[in-house]
Amino acid sequence: MIKILIKSLLLLVFFTSSSLADITSGLVAHYEFEGNLNNSSGNENNATGHGTLDFVDGVIGNGIQFNEYLDLLETNSTLLSNQTNTTISIWIRTNQNSNFIGILSTIKGTGNDNEYLIGLEYGNIRIEIHDSALDLSTVKINDSFYHLITLVTTADSVSLYIDGVLDNQSLISIGNFEIDSSIWLGNDQDSLNGSWDSDQQFNGIMDDLRFYNRSLSSTDVTALYELGSSNILSNVKIHYADTILDSYYSGVNPDFDTFYGGDADGGPKLVPLSYAVDADETTAISLPTDSYLTVGFSKVAIVDAANQDDLYIVEAGSGGEDADVYVSSDFNNFTYLGLAQDDVTTSFDLADIGFTTPVVAVKVVGKDNGGSWPGFDLHEVKGLAGSVIEYDDQCKIVKEIYAKSPNTGKWILFSNPCDLPVGWETSAEKPLKDVLCNNKVVVIPMF
Repeated sequence: MIKILIKSLLLLVFFTSSSLADITSGLVAHYEFEGNLNNSSGNENNATGHGTLDFVDGVIGNGIQFNEYLDLLETNSTLLSNQTNTTISIWIRTNQNSNFIGILSTIKGTGNDNEYLIGLEYGNIRIEIHDSALDLSTVKINDSFYHLITLVTTADSVSLYIDGVLDNQSLISIGNFEIDSSIWLGNDQDSLNGSWDSDQQFNGIMDDLRFYNRSLSSTDVTALYELGSSNILSNVKIHYADTILDSYYSGVNPDFDTFYGGDADGGPKLVPLSYAVDADETTAISLPTDSYLTVGFSKVAIVDAANQDDLYIVEAGSGGEDADVYVSSDFNNFTYLGLAQDDVTTSFDLADIGFTTPVVAVKVVGKDNGGSWPGFDLHEVKGLAGSVIEYDDQCKIVKEIYAKSPNTGKWILFSNPCDLPVGWETSAEKPLKDVLCNNKVVVIPMF
C-alpha cells in the first residue's frame, strides 16, 4: 500500500510539471516488477520468469535482478511484431564490461537474424534492427548507476535516448517488425528461443519496462525520465573522494621518476596528484606496479548500505591494468576490499567483506605496468549517498591527521580533522624527509 501511495504521488507531481507529455496513450505493456511479472497496463501478456530472478529495490518501488546464467524474462512478440511506430523504455543498472551483453532479443525466422536487439558493447548501447547494427551510443551506462534507455522507432528512423536525452538517431527505413520468437530480456538468443551464451548474460537490475505501439515524442521521453529521476537524484547522488592522504611511487616505469598521468590534452606526462580527486572526467593518475594512492573524503565517510554497492573505483584506460583496493576506518589499518578492473567502474559492496565500520580512507595499489599510460589509470573514487555519513560523524571517527600549509609548506598535526582547512595536503602518518648529515642520509620529521 505504501509503494502504491508513493507511485501515486510521483505521478501527481509528474503530471503537474509535465502537462504536455503523454506517457499513457499507446502503452500496451507496463512491467513494474512490484513482486510480480504482471502487465499493469490493463492488457494481457504477463511476463514469464526463468532462472533465479529476484525482486529488489529499484527506481520506482521494486525492480528485477538478474543474478546468474539463464536468468531470463520472456514476454509475447505481439508487443512489437507487425508494427513500425514503437517505443521501448527500461531502467537498467549494471557494471558489466564485456564484448556483448544481451538486454532485449527477438529473432525473425528460425535462424539467428536479430529483428530487434538491444545490448551492451563494453558499456555502450548497441542496437540491431532487421539484423543490421546501428551506431553505438556515445554514452557508457555500465557505471553501476541507474540509466533510462528509451528506443523510439518510426517509418524512417530509430532514436536512442539515454536518461531522457537524445543520444543518437539513425535514419533508416523500418517497415513492420516481423518477429517469430518471444521477446526475451537478459541475454541474446542465437537461435529461435534458445542457444544462450553465458558470456552474453545480463547481470544487474531492470525496472519499469514499457512497450508502446506509438512513437513517443522527446517531451514524452523526458517525462518518463523525470518520473524516476527524483529517486535517482536523491538516492544515487555521487560523492567523490577529494583528499590525497598518502602516496607512493614505485619507480618501475623508467620514463618517469614520479607520478604521471593524463588529461584532455593527452598523456602520459607529469601531472598533479589532485588529478585523482578533482572529480574531473578527463583527468587520471597512473599507478604502475606497486604504486599507490590513499584518498579520503573531507566531509563524509562511506558505510555499508542495504541492497546497494557502496564504493566505486573508475579506471580511465584500456590496457588490461588492475588495482588492489583497500579500505580503512582509522587511516592506519587497511582491509582488502577487492580488485578494480580497467576501463570500467568497479563497484564494491562493503558487506561482501563484512566491513561494518565507516570508511574514511581508500587505498588503490597498481598491479600492472601495461597500457599507453603504464599502470592503473585512476580516474576517481566515489560512493553513493545511501552509503554516506556526514562530516560531523566523521569527526567522531578520525583521531588525528597531518596537514601541510600551502602558504608556509610546514606540516601541522590536527587532533580534530574537522578543523582541517580546505585544500591542505594531508597524510595519515607523520611526514618524513631525507636530509644529508655528516655525509650520511638520515630521515627526520618534516616539521
